[in-house]
Amino acid sequence: MPFTETSGAKIHYAVEGSGPPLLLGHGFTGSIAMWQTAPFYGELKSQFTVIPFDARGHGKSDKPHDSSAYSMENRVQDAVAVLQAAGFESGRYFGYSMGGWLGYLLALHAGERFDRIVVGAAHMLFDDWSDRRRMLSLGIDGYIKEMLEQDPATPQENIDKMRANDLEALLAVQFDRPDLTSEIPSITSDLLIYAGDEDPKYNKFKKTSELIQGARFITIPGADHAGGFQQTGEALVEILAFLKA
Repeated sequence: MPFTETSGAKIHYAVEGSGPPLLLGHGFTGSIAMWQTAPFYGELKSQFTVIPFDARGHGKSDKPHDSSAYSMENRVQDAVAVLQAAGFESGRYFGYSMGGWLGYLLALHAGERFDRIVVGAAHMLFDDWSDRRRMLSLGIDGYIKEMLEQDPATPQENIDKMRANDLEALLAVQFDRPDLTSEIPSITSDLLIYAGDEDPKYNKFKKTSELIQGARFITIPGADHAGGFQQTGEALVEILAFLKA
C-alpha cells in the first residue's frame, strides 16, 4: 500500500474498487482496517474508487508526539494530499467519528474538492476530551477497560487493534475540539449526517444537522457509537444514493 508525505508526516492509504473517488476517514484508535473489515465495504468498492487512509497518529502513518502536528490545518492537508496522491483533484468523502469530524473540516476548508460529504457520529459543537486523555493516561489496558464500560458493543477485533497504538501519539491527537458552528455559513458542500440514537452524543449530532442548511440526518435505531458504524448497512441505500447524486 502506498504512502504520501504532507505537513511533515507520511500518510498511509489504499486505493481499491472502481468508479468515482470516495475518500474514507476512520475513527479514533482505528485504521484503514476499520473500513476494509466493515460488512458494507464491498458495496462501496463496487460503486466507487475507495481511498481509505490512516490518519496521522494511527495505523501505518507517522505518529508525532507533538500535539501541534495534529492541527486542523494539517488534518485537512493530509486528506487533500491523499486524494491527490491517488490521482484525483476532487471527490466525495465518508468519515465516521473522528473521521466524521474531519468531514466537517473538509466542508469548511476544502469544499471545492469535496462536494458531497457523509458524516457518521460527529458534531461541530465544542467537545471536551479531557476524560479521554485521562483514560489514555491509564495505559492501554486501563483505556480499553473504561472504553468498554462506556461503549460495551465495541467489537473484539477493534479492541485487539487498539493494542497496537502509540499511546503518546493518541494523547497528542486528543485536544479539545472547538465550537465550529459560527463557520457553518461558509459550507458549500452537501452533507448527510447519521448516528445511532443510543450514542451518548446523539443530540449533538442531530443539533449540528439542524444548524447546517440543507443537511440530511439519518437515525439508526438502537445503535450506540460503535454499533452506529457496524450497522451502517441499515442506512446504506440512502448513503449511496446521496453520494452518487
